[in-house]
Amino acid sequence: MKRPRRCWNTPRPGPRRELFMAERSLAHPTRTVRVDHAVLEEISELTGIEYRVLSSAFTGEQKDLALDFVKTAVAENPEGTLEEWQRFVLAWAKENGSGEYRPDYWDGYELTYEYNEYLRSIGQL
Repeated sequence: MKRPRRCWNTPRPGPRRELFMAERSLAHPTRTVRVDHAVLEEISELTGIEYRVLSSAFTGEQKDLALDFVKTAVAENPEGTLEEWQRFVLAWAKENGSGEYRPDYWDGYELTYEYNEYLRSIGQL
């Protein structure tokens, strides 16, 4: 049987839909989801813990870690005040080097007026 001529740009038929969906996992087990603005804002609204506290404690951390730890903070002291929960979260972050308290967090930043003047002089600031 002779096959019809094809244009090179025409895509070939892909896998059958039912086989493709059955073999492909929709979950991404190797993907790491990091904390972002929306997650921190939602946690703040649900618990009442200030956004700035959550941001400094969980910046750059995994989403699951932040959620689990806030749940733990509230569950261990359900009658506690917002200030107590905030102190608990910040103390844990400082103790474990999480978020802004990670040892290498500020290494990439030059925090001097001289550096800002340099950036202004070359037109970067």
